[in-house]
Amino acid sequence: MYGLLLSSLLSLPVFPLNPTINDTLNQMSFHFTAGVVSPSELVSLGPEFTLKYEFLFSHPFVLRTGLDYRFGRMNQLKYPHGDYHGFTTSAECLYYKGSHLMKGFVGAGIVYNYSKVSLDDWVTDSILAAEQISDVRVEPRFGYRIIFGVRRWDSWSFELRVTDIRTNLVYQRDLSPTRYSLERQKIKLSDIRVSFGYLLPLMKK
Repeated sequence: MYGLLLSSLLSLPVFPLNPTINDTLNQMSFHFTAGVVSPSELVSLGPEFTLKYEFLFSHPFVLRTGLDYRFGRMNQLKYPHGDYHGFTTSAECLYYKGSHLMKGFVGAGIVYNYSKVSLDDWVTDSILAAEQISDVRVEPRFGYRIIFGVRRWDSWSFELRVTDIRTNLVYQRDLSPTRYSLERQKIKLSDIRVSFGYLLPLMKK
């Protein structure tokens, strides 16, 4: 019985008999993804678009670098009215297993986030008049990322990604024409993203 179950498991597409031949990805690829990101302490639910470069350096490991762009509305209690533009660069290592028909993969890596906050005009005018706050920004910061995904025919992908970034929301308060102070508030840009993608091979296997 156990032998039959083991034989059935090994015959599935995710367990190729010859992984070097049946399981090898393209040597180099561009990977385009689009998805939806969960809300965080700072940003509401919103879309994210990513361009990635992938390099198969040793079967079954892939090095991947990428640039994400995320858009959302401010979700912060103190100043919730404004647009958020987030740019995140990443360097990740993926481990995959499967066949040409279907592959599963897991990965992890480091990220660096740079964000721009654009408060609505009436909010900017209000906080400048009431609290002498002339600028609100997010400090750039490193974080980490964990990735789970599936690929179909080496061309289409589905990913679930968890990112954790701990940073500060910074308020610049003008004290005089030549003096100002900075107030920092700790925030988390942690989020979960679900995305679909397409891979464009640069160098085929």
